[in-house]
Amino acid sequence: MGEVVLIGTPNKGSELADYYSDSWLMNLGGGISRALVTGSRSLGNNLDAIDFNIGVIAGTKPLGLTNDRFKGPNDGLVSVESTKLEGMSDFITIEVGHAQMRYSEEVANQTIHFLQKGAFEH
Repeated sequence: MGEVVLIGTPNKGSELADYYSDSWLMNLGGGISRALVTGSRSLGNNLDAIDFNIGVIAGTKPLGLTNDRFKGPNDGLVSVESTKLEGMSDFITIEVGHAQMRYSEEVANQTIHFLQKGAFEH
C-alpha cells in the first residue's frame, strides 16, 4: 500500500461516544457507533499495527455544543489525541471542524502534499 491519509478519524475512539454510550442515539448507529468509544473497547485500539506510510490530519475547531465533553483540543466530534496512531509517519492539525474537513482547501492541499511527497507541508 502507498501513502494513506486519515482525516479526523477517531482512531482511539471519541469522548463524545463515551458520553452518549448509554443513550438511544448509540442504538441508531448500530455496532459501529458502539465501537467509537475510547479505551479497550475501541475499534481503533484493537487493530493491528500499521506497516505503511500513513499521515493523520486532526481538526482543532471545536463546537460550542460539544466542547465541554473534551479535555483538550478537538474538532467537535473527535479529540486531537484520539486521531493519533502509533507508527504514523506524519501528523498535522488544522483549524477546522469535523464536518467541514471534507470541504477545507487546506485539508485537501495537505492531503495532496502527503500523497505526493510522503509528508505534510509544515
